[in-house]
Parts: sequence; structure tokens; C-alpha cells
Amino acid sequence: MNILCKQVFLVVVLTLAMATAVFGQKPKRDITQYDNGVHIEFGFGYRPAELTEFRAKLRDFIWTHFSEKRLGYIKTSSYSREGDSTIEEIFIEPDKKGVWRVVSNSTSSCCTLHPPAKIKRQTKTYSIVERWEAEFDIFGGKPTHQGKQLHDNDQTKAGQYCLKLGNKSNKNPRIL
Repeated sequence: MNILCKQVFLVVVLTLAMATAVFGQKPKRDITQYDNGVHIEFGFGYRPAELTEFRAKLRDFIWTHFSEKRLGYIKTSSYSREGDSTIEEIFIEPDKKGVWRVVSNSTSSCCTLHPPAKIKRQTKTYSIVERWEAEFDIFGGKPTHQGKQLHDNDQTKAGQYCLKLGNKSNKNPRIL
């Protein structure tokens, strides 16, 4: 009888452990349902004109998918001269309530030349995406000045506007 009790107890514990593991997980995205943007790589070795073009493609992809409420996924990689890297996955999708947002999952590694490397993971969610007239630097197309906010139906090209990503509680929006 003692062996039977131990076996039943073990089955119950394993079942509870498996149920907790399965139900405690976040739902995974079905990435096949997302429009897949190109992998954009920022780093040394690219001419400023190429970096400007890459940033414009990133802005255009995010804006088009957000404003048209289309699922989108794009991945970027950037590298420092020292070999430190940041990989960012950007998802344009609705939340559980149907509010469209931009979700950024980034993984950065630091100090790769001087181990042990430090890894930082960060997720940011933006529910406000605005387009603004902008001027850009000549060394890679980063916005340096913002003009007026553009209307949704404005036909300004991605190389002439920046995106301001934010949310209601975010006092420091991200500028792309």
C-alpha cells in the first residue's frame, strides 16, 4: 500500500508541475501570420547614404503596418566598433483588448572584448505612433530636428519624416 501511495503522489505532483508550466507560459506569436520585413543591419562598414536608406525603410515598415493595422515583424542588428551588439525584434500587433501597438524586444551584449560579457534584455511597448517632419544628419540619417506633426493621410516619404513612439505614461518617447 505504501508503494501505491507514493506512485499516486508522484503522478499528482508531476501532473501539477506540467499544468503549471503549460498554463504559466505566455502565448507565443504565430509569426507566420505577420508580414516579415527585411533584416536591417546597422553598423560600421556602411556608407551614410545606406544607413539613411535603412532607417527610412524601418520607419516606413512600422508606420505602414501600424496605420493600416496589419501584423508586422522586422528585425534589426547594430554593432559598435568594439563588437558590442544589439538585436531588436519589432512586432506591430494588437494587444488583448485590440489596441494596436509596437512591441520592441531587444537583447544587447556589452564588453565582448573583455569577458565576461554582459547581456541586457528589454521589452518596450508603444501604443502611440506619430509622424513628424524632420531633418536628418548626414552621417546615417538620424533625426536632428522635428517640425510639425503629419496627418495620417499625408504622403510625405519616409526619408523626410521621423516616427515618435510613445505611450500615455512614457515621458521620453523613442524617436526613429
